[in-house]
Amino acid sequence: MTFDAASLIFYFSIAGTLFAGYRAAVRLTTKKCAFGEECPYAFGIPACVIGFVFFFIILGSSAGARFGYLSLGLATAGIFWGALIGTAFSGVLSLKEFLADIRAARPLILSSCTYGFFVLAGILALAVVG
Repeated sequence: MTFDAASLIFYFSIAGTLFAGYRAAVRLTTKKCAFGEECPYAFGIPACVIGFVFFFIILGSSAGARFGYLSLGLATAGIFWGALIGTAFSGVLSLKEFLADIRAARPLILSSCTYGFFVLAGILALAVVG
């Protein structure tokens, strides 16, 4: 992985962690989903909380490599597996939400899981190609 790819992964993971963290904090404190969307659950846990965990793993791995606390091999493995499993997870939820109600009015046009999918897929692509 090149330094440029690692930097992009680091910044994308900060953005993803902040977005998923905001959604998880709102969900856990108010018992409602941010932006008035439906709250999908997986294994009895709100999907935004699980998404936050994936982004936080990627952020920790990329920060560890960026600041010299993790070897490049270990950081790349954390980034790859976090992004791979996170992409699959958010992709399944996005497809499920899309097929359940195609005409749903969403304030962000697409569901939050779909945005998470795109960011995680981009991180995965950077981890593999970069």
